[in-house]
Amino acid sequence: MLKLRSGLPSAYAIEKALEPHLVRISADGVNRPRKWDSYERGTRVPKRNHDPKDSVDLAERHFPGTASWFDNPIWDVLKGANLDRWALQRQLQTLSLPVVDVLITTEGSIKGQADLVQLTDEHFDRLVALGSFDALAAIAILAKLSEETASHELRDMVLDCYARLQPILADAPETCVHYPELFTYVDQVCQYWVVLSPGKRMNMRLFWHGQKWAKNRIDYFGPRLAGMYRANDWGNGWEKWLK
Repeated sequence: MLKLRSGLPSAYAIEKALEPHLVRISADGVNRPRKWDSYERGTRVPKRNHDPKDSVDLAERHFPGTASWFDNPIWDVLKGANLDRWALQRQLQTLSLPVVDVLITTEGSIKGQADLVQLTDEHFDRLVALGSFDALAAIAILAKLSEETASHELRDMVLDCYARLQPILADAPETCVHYPELFTYVDQVCQYWVVLSPGKRMNMRLFWHGQKWAKNRIDYFGPRLAGMYRANDWGNGWEKWLK
């Protein structure tokens, strides 16, 4: 995302732009911390200290819009944070204004207090029309909310919206590079419910790569995702590509 926001081609270029004082060129070559390389590979994650050395704030000062991705509430949901319905609704309020305009009202039971709207298919149509990363974040949060409230109706609307957002985000500039990993994690949150008997249900995961729009993309991303499935012990996903 930082490369997209900055237009810079590599972690080295980003390091030179953001922390040029740490990059030293000598007769022996280039000496630099390679911190941004490790961020790019995912072997390190920036720590949020909100001080002059904060890497996220540093990137935001140079390339506005970067921090909103790092701070997005979707990451807490995908990491399995234990959030109740009220915390989930507060997370929705931190998303971008177009998404908040769709989902949050101040005309609820307590006038002037932000509250979740009474969701209908129209609200999810508007999220699809936005076709943004924050729209996907809202879907992940609402999927967790459907669990907290045991709402089958909300679950059905969420999963339908998620399926419609996938091909849009797969081709969107900000998500086209990493959508396979992103959707693979969101799949864990957006599982279908199979009702076995009154009061008893089973979760069923439908893989994004089983969707019609993704059929011609599987071979390309298979090797890339196989390691992820092994690392998370998910199974039955991409193992045939794992050497």
